[in-house]
Amino acid sequence: MKGFNRDSTNLKKIEELAESMSEMHNAMHNLFKYARDLICISKVDGSIILVSENWEKLLGFSTKEIRSIGWKELVHPDDLCSIYSRLIAKEDKYCPVENFFSRWRTKSGSYVKLCWSATKPIDGKIYSIARTCPLMDGGINAR
Repeated sequence: MKGFNRDSTNLKKIEELAESMSEMHNAMHNLFKYARDLICISKVDGSIILVSENWEKLLGFSTKEIRSIGWKELVHPDDLCSIYSRLIAKEDKYCPVENFFSRWRTKSGSYVKLCWSATKPIDGKIYSIARTCPLMDGGINAR
């Protein structure tokens, strides 16, 4: 009977863990589906892991297309250096970067201006949230 109780306890823990993981998956799914802001998980190399569905409405590309293109190809070329200096090249890796701006290419070829808050790379991933914004006086990232 001792072994049965241990197996039963382990099975209960596994079931609780599976339920918790399912709840987390559903929460993430709903966040990325219904968020009004633009949510993005990407990598320093330019690849995009996951974007919220509002990206489709804003850029005109499907989320699958956005992931396959990558952010280095979607960001205006003149804004790439500023992204690297503000986000990637900074030494304080635990300090979030807030209120930086970049222009992103839409499917029609025009650009939309976005205001960002993001993490420094954590395990190679960048977690960010953006929304559309007017161009600040003085140009992109003039702070």
